[in-house]
Amino acid sequence: MRSMPHTLPTLVAAMLSSACSATIGGTMADGGPDVGPRRPVDSALSLDVPTGPCRWRVGAAVVLPAITSSAPHRTILDARPAEGGAWVLTSDDAGGDRQPDVALERVDASGNRREDGAVRFPSGYSPSSASLAVDEPLGRRAVLEEVRELRGASCGLTVLDARGNPSPARVIAFPTGGFSLSGCRDLLVNGAGFTFLAEQIRALWGVSVVQLDADGQTPAQLAPSVLDGFPEVLFARVGLPDRSFVLTSKETLGPLPRRTRLHLRRHDERGVALGGVQTPLETLRAVRAFTVTGGVDALMALWEEADASTAPYHVVVRALGADGSPRGEARPLASPGDYQGSLAATWASGDVLAAGLFGSGVLRPVVTPLSPEGSPRGDALAIPVPPGATRVERVRLVATPSGALVLYTTDPGSYPNRLVAVPLTCER
Repeated sequence: MRSMPHTLPTLVAAMLSSACSATIGGTMADGGPDVGPRRPVDSALSLDVPTGPCRWRVGAAVVLPAITSSAPHRTILDARPAEGGAWVLTSDDAGGDRQPDVALERVDASGNRREDGAVRFPSGYSPSSASLAVDEPLGRRAVLEEVRELRGASCGLTVLDARGNPSPARVIAFPTGGFSLSGCRDLLVNGAGFTFLAEQIRALWGVSVVQLDADGQTPAQLAPSVLDGFPEVLFARVGLPDRSFVLTSKETLGPLPRRTRLHLRRHDERGVALGGVQTPLETLRAVRAFTVTGGVDALMALWEEADASTAPYHVVVRALGADGSPRGEARPLASPGDYQGSLAATWASGDVLAAGLFGSGVLRPVVTPLSPEGSPRGDALAIPVPPGATRVERVRLVATPSGALVLYTTDPGSYPNRLVAVPLTCER
Protein backbone atom coordinates (compact mmCIF):
# COMPACT_ATOMS: atom_id res chain seq x y z
CA MET A 1 0.00 0.00 0.00
CA ARG A 2 1.46 3.34 -0.91
CA SER A 3 1.75 5.99 1.77
CA MET A 4 -0.02 9.32 1.78
CA PRO A 5 2.00 12.48 0.98
CA HIS A 6 3.57 14.06 4.04
CA THR A 7 4.72 17.52 2.95
CA LEU A 8 1.32 19.13 2.61
CA PRO A 9 -0.14 22.52 3.55
CA THR A 10 -2.08 22.76 6.75
CA LEU A 11 -5.79 22.27 7.26
CA VAL A 12 -7.17 24.60 9.88
CA ALA A 13 -10.53 24.54 11.66
CA ALA A 14 -12.33 27.39 13.38
CA MET A 15 -15.55 27.33 15.34
CA LEU A 16 -18.49 29.50 14.29
CA SER A 17 -19.79 29.52 17.85
CA SER A 18 -19.42 32.37 20.30
CA ALA A 19 -19.13 29.92 23.18
CA CYS A 20 -16.26 27.86 21.74
CA SER A 21 -12.75 28.58 20.59
CA ALA A 22 -11.10 27.42 17.40
CA THR A 23 -9.31 24.16 16.86
CA ILE A 24 -6.52 23.65 14.41
CA GLY A 25 -5.31 20.44 12.85
CA GLY A 26 -5.08 18.07 9.89
CA THR A 27 -3.61 18.21 6.39
CA MET A 28 -4.98 17.93 2.88
CA ALA A 29 -3.50 19.40 -0.30
CA ASP A 30 -2.20 19.09 -3.82
CA GLY A 31 1.43 19.80 -4.55
CA GLY A 32 2.61 22.99 -6.21
CA PRO A 33 4.90 25.95 -5.61
CA ASP A 34 4.23 28.23 -2.66
CA VAL A 35 6.07 31.27 -3.95
CA GLY A 36 6.87 33.10 -7.16
CA PRO A 37 7.12 36.61 -8.63
CA ARG A 38 4.31 38.69 -7.13
CA ARG A 39 3.57 42.37 -6.66
CA PRO A 40 4.13 43.62 -3.10
CA VAL A 41 1.39 44.12 -0.55
CA ASP A 42 0.15 47.68 -0.21
CA SER A 43 1.95 49.09 2.81
CA ALA A 44 -1.02 51.34 3.58
CA LEU A 45 -3.30 48.47 4.66
CA SER A 46 -5.56 49.61 7.51
CA LEU A 47 -4.95 48.16 10.96
CA ASP A 48 -8.47 49.09 12.13
CA VAL A 49 -11.67 47.57 10.76
CA PRO A 50 -14.75 49.56 11.81
CA THR A 51 -17.38 47.28 10.25
CA GLY A 52 -18.83 44.12 11.79
CA PRO A 53 -18.99 43.37 15.53
CA CYS A 54 -15.32 44.29 16.11
CA ARG A 55 -12.94 47.11 15.51
CA TRP A 56 -9.80 45.03 15.11
CA ARG A 57 -6.47 46.28 16.40
CA VAL A 58 -3.17 44.57 15.61
CA GLY A 59 -0.61 44.36 18.39
CA ALA A 60 3.17 44.18 18.24
CA ALA A 61 5.01 41.09 17.06
CA VAL A 62 6.30 39.06 20.04
CA VAL A 63 9.31 36.82 19.36
CA LEU A 64 9.33 33.65 21.47
CA PRO A 65 12.99 32.59 21.86
CA ALA A 66 13.83 28.92 22.01
CA ILE A 67 14.80 27.29 25.30
CA THR A 68 16.17 24.08 23.79
CA SER A 69 19.38 25.40 22.20
CA SER A 70 21.04 28.69 21.33
CA ALA A 71 20.28 28.85 17.60
CA PRO A 72 17.69 26.31 16.44
CA HIS A 73 15.32 26.32 13.52
CA ARG A 74 11.84 26.54 15.08
CA THR A 75 8.81 24.76 13.56
CA ILE A 76 5.16 24.86 14.64
CA LEU A 77 3.80 21.31 14.92
CA ASP A 78 0.34 22.32 16.16
CA ALA A 79 -1.48 25.04 18.09
CA ARG A 80 -4.68 25.07 20.18
CA PRO A 81 -6.56 27.57 22.32
CA ALA A 82 -5.86 27.08 26.03
CA GLU A 83 -5.73 29.14 29.24
CA GLY A 84 -7.23 32.15 27.47
CA GLY A 85 -4.36 32.17 24.98
CA ALA A 86 -2.69 29.35 23.05
CA TRP A 87 -0.62 26.25 23.52
CA VAL A 88 1.89 25.94 20.68
CA LEU A 89 3.68 22.63 20.14
CA THR A 90 7.11 23.31 18.61
CA SER A 91 10.03 21.35 17.21
CA ASP A 92 13.46 22.99 17.47
CA ASP A 93 16.16 21.62 15.17
CA ALA A 94 19.69 22.53 16.24
CA GLY A 95 21.25 21.00 13.13
CA GLY A 96 23.84 18.30 12.74
CA ASP A 97 23.10 14.77 13.94
CA ARG A 98 21.08 15.90 16.95
CA GLN A 99 17.36 15.11 16.90
CA PRO A 100 15.02 18.11 17.09
CA ASP A 101 13.78 19.02 20.57
CA VAL A 102 10.02 19.28 21.21
CA ALA A 103 8.58 21.89 23.55
CA LEU A 104 5.20 23.34 24.45
CA GLU A 105 4.85 27.13 24.46
CA ARG A 106 2.07 28.36 26.77
CA VAL A 107 1.26 31.82 25.41
CA ASP A 108 -1.18 34.36 26.85
CA ALA A 109 -3.63 36.48 24.82
CA SER A 110 -0.99 39.21 24.36
CA GLY A 111 1.34 36.75 22.64
CA ASN A 112 3.81 36.62 25.53
CA ARG A 113 5.06 33.40 27.10
CA ARG A 114 3.48 32.73 30.46
CA GLU A 115 5.62 32.52 33.56
CA ASP A 116 7.09 29.01 33.49
CA GLY A 117 5.25 28.71 30.20
CA ALA A 118 7.88 26.82 28.19
CA VAL A 119 7.63 23.07 28.79
CA ARG A 120 10.33 20.78 27.42
CA PHE A 121 9.52 17.23 26.38
CA PRO A 122 11.91 14.39 27.25
CA SER A 123 15.08 13.97 25.22
CA GLY A 124 14.54 11.61 22.30
CA TYR A 125 10.88 12.56 21.85
CA SER A 126 11.08 13.99 18.34
CA PRO A 127 8.10 13.26 16.05
CA SER A 128 8.16 14.81 12.60
CA SER A 129 4.38 15.22 12.80
CA ALA A 130 2.17 15.57 15.88
CA SER A 131 -1.30 16.75 16.81
CA LEU A 132 -2.22 18.49 20.05
CA ALA A 133 -5.67 18.16 21.66
CA VAL A 134 -6.89 20.40 24.50
CA ASP A 135 -10.38 20.20 26.01
CA GLU A 136 -10.43 22.31 29.18
CA PRO A 137 -14.09 21.57 30.18
CA LEU A 138 -13.26 17.84 30.24
CA GLY A 139 -9.78 18.41 31.65
CA ARG A 140 -8.12 16.42 28.85
CA ARG A 141 -4.92 17.38 27.07
CA ALA A 142 -2.58 15.19 25.03
CA VAL A 143 -0.16 15.00 22.12
CA LEU A 144 -0.37 12.30 19.46
CA GLU A 145 2.94 11.31 17.88
CA GLU A 146 1.58 10.94 14.36
CA VAL A 147 2.65 8.32 11.82
CA ARG A 148 1.56 9.22 8.30
CA GLU A 149 3.88 7.15 6.11
CA LEU A 150 2.46 3.72 7.05
CA ARG A 151 5.88 2.10 7.31
CA GLY A 152 5.44 0.27 10.58
CA ALA A 153 6.47 3.00 13.04
CA SER A 154 4.68 3.00 16.39
CA CYS A 155 2.08 5.63 17.29
CA GLY A 156 2.33 7.17 20.74
CA LEU A 157 0.16 9.27 23.04
CA THR A 158 1.53 11.65 25.67
CA VAL A 159 -1.03 12.86 28.21
CA LEU A 160 -0.44 16.42 29.53
CA ASP A 161 -1.44 17.95 32.85
CA ALA A 162 -3.09 21.38 33.26
CA ARG A 163 0.31 23.12 32.96
CA GLY A 164 1.34 21.11 29.91
CA ASN A 165 3.77 18.80 31.69
CA PRO A 166 4.02 15.49 29.81
CA SER A 167 3.45 12.04 31.28
CA PRO A 168 5.56 9.15 29.93
CA ALA A 169 4.60 8.43 26.32
CA ARG A 170 2.35 5.40 25.83
CA VAL A 171 2.66 3.24 22.70
CA ILE A 172 -0.79 2.93 21.16
CA ALA A 173 -2.21 -0.54 20.61
CA PHE A 174 -4.59 -0.91 17.69
CA PRO A 175 -7.91 -2.64 18.38
CA THR A 176 -8.20 -6.29 17.36
CA GLY A 177 -10.96 -7.50 15.07
CA GLY A 178 -12.14 -5.79 11.92
CA PHE A 179 -9.67 -4.35 9.43
CA SER A 180 -5.97 -4.22 10.22
CA LEU A 181 -4.98 -0.60 10.85
CA SER A 182 -1.81 1.41 10.44
CA GLY A 183 -0.76 5.02 10.92
CA CYS A 184 -2.34 7.62 13.20
CA ARG A 185 -3.26 11.28 12.88
CA ASP A 186 -5.72 14.06 13.78
CA LEU A 187 -6.14 13.66 17.56
CA LEU A 188 -9.41 14.89 19.12
CA VAL A 189 -10.99 14.69 22.58
CA ASN A 190 -14.37 13.07 23.18
CA GLY A 191 -16.42 12.04 26.23
CA ALA A 192 -14.68 8.67 26.55
CA GLY A 193 -11.10 9.90 26.10
CA PHE A 194 -9.37 10.58 22.79
CA THR A 195 -9.85 9.52 19.16
CA PHE A 196 -7.57 9.51 16.12
CA LEU A 197 -7.76 8.45 12.48
CA ALA A 198 -6.01 5.31 11.18
CA GLU A 199 -5.84 3.84 7.68
CA GLN A 200 -7.19 0.39 6.85
CA ILE A 201 -4.72 -2.11 5.39
CA ARG A 202 -6.88 -3.86 2.83
CA ALA A 203 -7.35 -4.12 -0.93
CA LEU A 204 -9.84 -1.27 -1.23
CA TRP A 205 -8.35 0.95 1.53
CA GLY A 206 -10.30 3.08 4.02
CA VAL A 207 -10.09 5.19 7.18
CA SER A 208 -11.30 4.31 10.70
CA VAL A 209 -11.78 6.23 13.97
CA VAL A 210 -9.91 4.62 16.87
CA GLN A 211 -11.04 5.24 20.46
CA LEU A 212 -8.59 5.58 23.38
CA ASP A 213 -9.52 6.04 27.02
CA ALA A 214 -8.38 9.06 29.03
CA ASP A 215 -5.06 7.36 29.87
CA GLY A 216 -4.33 6.38 26.25
CA GLN A 217 -5.25 2.72 26.59
CA THR A 218 -7.24 1.02 23.82
CA PRO A 219 -10.60 -0.43 24.92
CA ALA A 220 -12.27 -3.26 23.00
CA GLN A 221 -14.09 -1.75 20.02
CA LEU A 222 -15.13 -2.06 16.41
CA ALA A 223 -13.45 1.06 15.03
CA PRO A 224 -16.05 2.68 12.75
CA SER A 225 -15.12 3.21 9.12
CA VAL A 226 -15.55 6.84 8.02
CA LEU A 227 -14.08 6.75 4.51
CA ASP A 228 -13.83 4.09 1.82
CA GLY A 229 -12.24 4.31 -1.60
CA PHE A 230 -9.60 3.24 -4.02
CA PRO A 231 -7.07 4.58 -4.77
CA GLU A 232 -6.31 6.35 -1.49
CA VAL A 233 -7.49 9.94 -1.28
CA LEU A 234 -6.31 12.97 0.69
CA PHE A 235 -8.33 13.39 3.87
CA ALA A 236 -8.43 15.28 7.17
CA ARG A 237 -10.91 16.03 9.93
CA VAL A 238 -12.03 19.14 11.76
CA GLY A 239 -13.28 19.19 15.36
CA LEU A 240 -16.43 21.20 16.13
CA PRO A 241 -17.72 22.76 19.40
CA ASP A 242 -20.03 19.85 20.32
CA ARG A 243 -17.08 17.43 19.83
CA SER A 244 -18.52 16.17 16.54
CA PHE A 245 -16.22 16.49 13.55
CA VAL A 246 -16.28 17.03 9.80
CA LEU A 247 -14.28 14.63 7.66
CA THR A 248 -13.00 16.18 4.43
CA SER A 249 -11.64 14.33 1.43
CA LYS A 250 -10.58 15.22 -2.10
CA GLU A 251 -11.37 13.28 -5.25
CA THR A 252 -9.73 13.86 -8.65
CA LEU A 253 -12.31 13.57 -11.43
CA GLY A 254 -10.08 14.07 -14.45
CA PRO A 255 -6.46 14.99 -15.16
CA LEU A 256 -6.99 17.13 -18.30
CA PRO A 257 -8.49 19.52 -17.51
CA ARG A 258 -7.77 18.84 -13.88
CA ARG A 259 -11.13 18.55 -12.12
CA THR A 260 -11.53 18.05 -8.40
CA ARG A 261 -14.41 17.29 -6.08
CA LEU A 262 -14.22 18.09 -2.37
CA HIS A 263 -16.38 16.09 0.08
CA LEU A 264 -17.57 16.93 3.60
CA ARG A 265 -19.30 14.51 5.94
CA ARG A 266 -20.21 15.26 9.55
CA HIS A 267 -19.79 12.61 12.28
CA ASP A 268 -20.53 12.49 15.99
CA GLU A 269 -17.68 12.30 18.50
CA ARG A 270 -17.51 8.49 18.18
CA GLY A 271 -17.25 8.57 14.37
CA VAL A 272 -20.86 7.70 13.49
CA ALA A 273 -22.14 9.64 10.46
CA LEU A 274 -24.86 12.15 11.40
CA GLY A 275 -27.74 11.61 9.00
CA GLY A 276 -25.46 10.30 6.29
CA VAL A 277 -25.03 13.83 4.90
CA GLN A 278 -22.19 14.24 2.44
CA THR A 279 -21.82 17.43 0.40
CA PRO A 280 -19.56 17.40 -2.67
CA LEU A 281 -18.15 20.81 -3.62
CA GLU A 282 -17.16 20.43 -7.23
CA THR A 283 -14.60 22.64 -8.89
CA LEU A 284 -13.31 22.51 -12.47
CA ARG A 285 -9.90 23.77 -11.41
CA ALA A 286 -6.94 22.51 -9.43
CA VAL A 287 -7.33 22.67 -5.65
CA ARG A 288 -4.27 22.94 -3.43
CA ALA A 289 -5.51 23.03 0.17
CA PHE A 290 -8.93 22.79 1.75
CA THR A 291 -9.89 24.48 5.01
CA VAL A 292 -13.13 24.21 6.97
CA THR A 293 -14.42 26.62 9.57
CA GLY A 294 -17.62 25.80 11.37
CA GLY A 295 -19.71 25.16 14.42
CA VAL A 296 -23.00 23.67 15.50
CA ASP A 297 -25.18 25.96 13.39
CA ALA A 298 -23.08 26.76 10.34
CA LEU A 299 -19.92 25.88 8.48
CA MET A 300 -17.68 27.74 6.08
CA ALA A 301 -15.33 26.20 3.53
CA LEU A 302 -12.20 27.95 2.29
CA TRP A 303 -9.80 26.53 -0.26
CA GLU A 304 -6.92 27.49 -2.52
CA GLU A 305 -7.76 27.30 -6.19
CA ALA A 306 -6.04 28.08 -9.51
CA ASP A 307 -7.63 28.88 -12.88
CA ALA A 308 -5.03 26.72 -14.65
CA SER A 309 -2.09 24.52 -13.73
CA THR A 310 0.33 27.43 -14.23
CA ALA A 311 -1.81 30.17 -12.68
CA PRO A 312 -1.25 31.57 -9.18
CA TYR A 313 -3.57 30.31 -6.46
CA HIS A 314 -6.26 32.39 -4.79
CA VAL A 315 -8.64 31.69 -1.90
CA VAL A 316 -12.29 30.75 -2.44
CA VAL A 317 -14.93 30.98 0.31
CA ARG A 318 -18.33 29.26 0.55
CA ALA A 319 -20.85 29.34 3.41
CA LEU A 320 -22.46 26.01 4.35
CA GLY A 321 -25.26 24.86 6.61
CA ALA A 322 -24.68 22.76 9.71
CA ASP A 323 -25.14 19.58 7.63
CA GLY A 324 -22.65 20.80 4.99
CA SER A 325 -25.23 21.89 2.42
CA PRO A 326 -24.27 25.09 0.53
CA ARG A 327 -25.80 28.34 1.83
CA GLY A 328 -24.51 30.52 -0.97
CA GLU A 329 -22.28 30.70 -4.01
CA ALA A 330 -18.53 30.23 -3.89
CA ARG A 331 -16.79 33.58 -3.92
CA PRO A 332 -13.15 34.66 -4.11
CA LEU A 333 -11.62 36.11 -0.99
CA ALA A 334 -10.97 39.82 -1.43
CA SER A 335 -7.19 40.04 -1.63
CA PRO A 336 -4.79 42.88 -0.73
CA GLY A 337 -2.23 41.45 -3.17
CA ASP A 338 -1.11 38.20 -4.74
CA TYR A 339 -1.75 35.18 -2.53
CA GLN A 340 1.21 32.92 -1.74
CA GLY A 341 -0.09 30.22 0.57
CA SER A 342 -0.35 29.29 4.27
CA LEU A 343 -4.16 29.41 4.48
CA ALA A 344 -5.53 29.56 8.03
CA ALA A 345 -8.88 30.50 9.56
CA THR A 346 -10.72 30.83 12.86
CA TRP A 347 -13.95 32.18 14.32
CA ALA A 348 -13.22 35.04 16.73
CA SER A 349 -15.55 37.49 18.45
CA GLY A 350 -18.28 37.27 15.82
CA ASP A 351 -16.04 37.39 12.74
CA VAL A 352 -14.42 34.72 10.61
CA LEU A 353 -10.72 35.57 10.34
CA ALA A 354 -8.93 34.23 7.26
CA ALA A 355 -5.13 34.45 7.10
CA GLY A 356 -2.52 33.89 4.41
CA LEU A 357 0.76 35.18 3.00
CA PHE A 358 0.75 37.92 0.39
CA GLY A 359 3.33 39.90 -1.56
CA SER A 360 6.88 39.23 -2.76
CA GLY A 361 10.27 39.44 -1.13
CA VAL A 362 9.33 39.53 2.57
CA LEU A 363 5.95 37.79 2.52
CA ARG A 364 3.57 39.56 4.87
CA PRO A 365 0.90 37.69 6.80
CA VAL A 366 -2.49 39.29 6.21
CA VAL A 367 -5.76 38.59 8.07
CA THR A 368 -9.13 39.34 6.45
CA PRO A 369 -12.28 39.59 8.64
CA LEU A 370 -15.36 37.95 7.08
CA SER A 371 -19.01 37.59 8.03
CA PRO A 372 -20.38 34.05 8.61
CA GLU A 373 -21.74 34.29 5.05
CA GLY A 374 -18.24 34.91 3.67
CA SER A 375 -18.53 38.59 2.78
CA PRO A 376 -15.63 40.87 3.77
CA ARG A 377 -15.97 43.06 6.86
CA GLY A 378 -13.68 46.01 6.29
CA ASP A 379 -10.07 46.13 5.19
CA ALA A 380 -7.48 43.41 5.56
CA LEU A 381 -5.14 43.53 8.56
CA ALA A 382 -1.41 43.67 7.86
CA ILE A 383 0.43 41.55 10.43
CA PRO A 384 3.84 42.88 11.50
CA VAL A 385 7.03 40.97 10.77
CA PRO A 386 10.17 41.30 12.97
CA PRO A 387 13.04 43.35 11.50
CA GLY A 388 15.47 41.23 9.53
CA ALA A 389 13.02 38.46 8.64
CA THR A 390 13.36 37.50 4.97
CA ARG A 391 10.45 35.05 4.68
CA VAL A 392 7.44 33.92 6.70
CA GLU A 393 5.85 30.46 6.79
CA ARG A 394 3.42 28.25 8.75
CA VAL A 395 0.79 30.83 9.67
CA ARG A 396 -1.70 29.67 12.34
CA LEU A 397 -4.70 31.42 13.90
CA VAL A 398 -6.05 30.72 17.39
CA ALA A 399 -9.11 32.45 18.88
CA THR A 400 -8.82 34.02 22.34
CA PRO A 401 -11.42 35.65 24.63
CA SER A 402 -10.11 39.10 23.61
CA GLY A 403 -9.73 38.33 19.89
CA ALA A 404 -7.14 36.05 18.32
CA LEU A 405 -3.46 35.21 18.06
CA VAL A 406 -1.56 35.00 14.77
CA LEU A 407 1.33 32.55 15.03
CA TYR A 408 4.05 32.02 12.45
CA THR A 409 7.70 31.18 11.94
CA THR A 410 10.24 33.07 9.86
CA ASP A 411 13.10 32.21 7.52
CA PRO A 412 12.57 28.55 6.57
CA GLY A 413 15.83 26.60 6.55
CA SER A 414 17.76 29.28 8.50
CA TYR A 415 19.56 28.79 11.84
CA PRO A 416 18.26 30.45 13.91
CA ASN A 417 14.83 31.53 12.79
CA ARG A 418 12.02 32.97 14.92
CA LEU A 419 8.64 31.90 16.30
CA VAL A 420 6.35 34.93 16.41
CA ALA A 421 2.99 35.64 18.08
CA VAL A 422 0.89 38.70 17.17
CA PRO A 423 -2.28 39.53 19.15
CA LEU A 424 -5.45 40.74 17.45
CA THR A 425 -7.83 42.57 19.79
CA CYS A 426 -11.56 43.03 19.22
CA GLU A 427 -12.68 46.49 20.37
CA ARG A 428 -16.46 46.82 20.33
